[in-house]
Amino acid sequence: MITSKPLDEKFKELEKLLVSGKAEQIRARRGVPFIILLYPPEEEIQVRSRIDTLKRKLETAGWNIQSFQPEPILFKFLESKGKLQDVFEAERQNPQQLRSKMAFDLFVKNLTEIGRESIPLSAQAGKAAIFVCRAGGFYPHVNIHSLQEQLVNKVKKTTVFFIPAIGIEGQEYIFLGKVRTQKYRGYYI
Repeated sequence: MITSKPLDEKFKELEKLLVSGKAEQIRARRGVPFIILLYPPEEEIQVRSRIDTLKRKLETAGWNIQSFQPEPILFKFLESKGKLQDVFEAERQNPQQLRSKMAFDLFVKNLTEIGRESIPLSAQAGKAAIFVCRAGGFYPHVNIHSLQEQLVNKVKKTTVFFIPAIGIEGQEYIFLGKVRTQKYRGYYI
């Protein structure tokens, strides 16, 4: 049976994990700094609003929160290279290879850069995080599990993935309500 907490509870749990410093304990126990908040895809608009509210609240408390969204990076890259048609062809021929290469070339490099950026003194005591928002923008080009796997040991800051997916029993979730995806190490809310 699939059960899910209401969004209010999920965001309260996330805020508590961050503010209490338990996010650092998660990294120590699981070997990655990932917190994954799954939410029903049809609640995307509410989630965006809650992310903005949480981000403002944390920044007011001295946090350094950096947001990451896949769509602008993907489209800027493809447009600059004139490669949009090539991507469609590569996806038709070998979609798994394309997803892995795009995950690394575009998103791992960018997230690694964000993860290494200097942290202001006010945010150095664990008060920094990366919010990966609008994760639906990874589809169909990047598998989130593969992306997380490639980020191991590259991103040190707590990284929160907001993923439009339905959690199911076991080690999978249904991304965008249509793609069965393997869960990667991390703390799932």
